[in-house]
Amino acid sequence: MVTKEELLNKLPVRWADITLKQYIQFRNLIEQLGGTDDFEKVYRNMLDIYFYVFTGVQLYDVEGFRQVDYFKVAERFNAFENDESNTTAQIDEELIKDFDQIIFEDLLKYMNLQEQNNISNWPEMINILLKEPIDNIENQMNMAEANRFFFVLENQLTDYLKALETSLMEKLKKKHKAQ
Repeated sequence: MVTKEELLNKLPVRWADITLKQYIQFRNLIEQLGGTDDFEKVYRNMLDIYFYVFTGVQLYDVEGFRQVDYFKVAERFNAFENDESNTTAQIDEELIKDFDQIIFEDLLKYMNLQEQNNISNWPEMINILLKEPIDNIENQMNMAEANRFFFVLENQLTDYLKALETSLMEKLKKKHKAQ
């Protein structure tokens, strides 16, 4: 039988410790909570979901779990939610398509998925922009890598737009001089 302490130690405190699939499950369950004015109730439900998703056990099924143990869960949850290691996760940027390699249909599909604003779309969105899609990506990529992917993508887009702007300005200057 698994002890309360072993279950508490299973709770992740870093995004790199979980798969993209686990994080999607976690976020989808939280989304189902819906809105409520009672912050304490929502927070407690989030802790229950956090505990369940990452241990596979309902809190009320844990033998000897007391009210004070919620503070231990909350401490780990807060560390998890505020994890900054996701900004330093390493991904191979060579795996990501350059913007000139993205076909129009894929770009439209990506934009449609993005507009849905649903984290469940992340695996498909990531695969659209990889040179070689990864089978079962939601179990192959940890959440820190997934988050970092979108950060790298944002930086690449910014660089691309700056280069495009510079190119257009040069063309305008040449056209203006020619007149």
